[in-house]
Amino acid sequence: MAEDVTIEEAELSVVFINPPSKSRRKIMRNFDCATESKANYLYQPYDFLLMSSQIPEKEKKSFLFIDAIAEPISEESLFAQLKKRAPSFIVVAMANTSWKNDFNFLKSIRELFPKKQISVFGDLFLEEYFRDEVSPYVDRILSDPFNVNFSEVTTSTENKWDPKYEGSLLKKSREITIKTPMHSSFLKPAYRWPFSRHATYTTVFTSWGCPYSCSYCIMNKFPNLYRQADEIIEEMKIIKERGIKEIYIGDRSFGLPLKNVIKTLDLMIENEFKFSWSTYFHPNQYDKALLEKMKGAGCHTIIVGIESHDQQALKEYGRHMKANHLQNLLKDCNKLGIDVCADFIIGLPGETKESILKTIKYSTEIPIDYASFNVATPLPGTSIRQSAIEQKSFSNEYSDGVDSFGSGTVIGNKNLSGEEIKELKNLAVRQFYFRPSYLFKRLTKIKSFQHLLNQVSEGLMILRVR
Repeated sequence: MAEDVTIEEAELSVVFINPPSKSRRKIMRNFDCATESKANYLYQPYDFLLMSSQIPEKEKKSFLFIDAIAEPISEESLFAQLKKRAPSFIVVAMANTSWKNDFNFLKSIRELFPKKQISVFGDLFLEEYFRDEVSPYVDRILSDPFNVNFSEVTTSTENKWDPKYEGSLLKKSREITIKTPMHSSFLKPAYRWPFSRHATYTTVFTSWGCPYSCSYCIMNKFPNLYRQADEIIEEMKIIKERGIKEIYIGDRSFGLPLKNVIKTLDLMIENEFKFSWSTYFHPNQYDKALLEKMKGAGCHTIIVGIESHDQQALKEYGRHMKANHLQNLLKDCNKLGIDVCADFIIGLPGETKESILKTIKYSTEIPIDYASFNVATPLPGTSIRQSAIEQKSFSNEYSDGVDSFGSGTVIGNKNLSGEEIKELKNLAVRQFYFRPSYLFKRLTKIKSFQHLLNQVSEGLMILRVR
């Protein structure tokens, strides 16, 4: 297969770099939402994976991916390796939460290679402040993983930010076509998806971006793109040939366009892929027939944004959920044997301790299998960030360490301090996961030895960090 890659001792054409992090933080840098691992997992860097589909065939043998998070490498060792290989194109991932560290790394790369093509991407570049800061050191600031040309030498210093769609076109569903990403180059042992039933997994996208416009979420700033079913199935055939049994369908909201998704699921069943897989799913996509197709095609877990017990309050942020969809979704998932991980947000503007305690209690009462509690954070491109800057409680210069995990700076709201919100978030974790009934339920739902190992590993990390 053309996807096989042999790195020769010769000059490199393209290098992707996920920079080191201080204190070995498990930072995951993406276009749309950089975050830090809440337990022991480490996502495969799926935006780099998608970008590998843009590398010309003739350049693939001289491609190199360096992930200094997955395989801890010092900056000195990384720079020494690059000096020997003199790459033509360098792509560096950056993140809002590790801004200072990443910016210093970028400047060192530019000093090392003053005349090479350097591109960057990351969630922070939704803000003009950061685009201006890196502008003297880069040739391109990438706005999505599909708008990359590794054959083109860029000398212009003007067109550094080129979002594909803006304004009224942003959420219109649009078809894209890509070649198969280079999955073999992204199968590092350190990558761990918390819901996996198998040791090795890879990521597949049927769509990229998000069709929704929740203002507290960074994804509201990205377009709604999708791939045709036949193209997706060809990629899955290659993955199957590699012996990979677990995939994460990385869509931000799996299920759209519905006709294309149904065709994809039918072909997965027809080809007898028998993948074990999970994905994000919006309650508004609820359809019993769709869920049954997903289960038949191997889906074992969906991640659902519930956010709060008070769905009415979420409408202020453009979050609208159809009546009874969530209840029906949870009910049918339990009947079908599909696990549900619910995302919650703690500390939205205007929330009080009492309203957060209601959300925590609600999380223990509904039929879900996992809960991810996130701190309301001024992420780039969100209404929370805009309001915090306007109220002078936050500025772009202090982005470093700001993360929905809550391990760094938490800005608080008018009713609660940052520390109080952080304490409530930790309380939520304890009250959800440390119930005897919950622990018993998890043991009864173990599906394989690898599944057990993953669950124990994640659980022990939750215990350690609280």
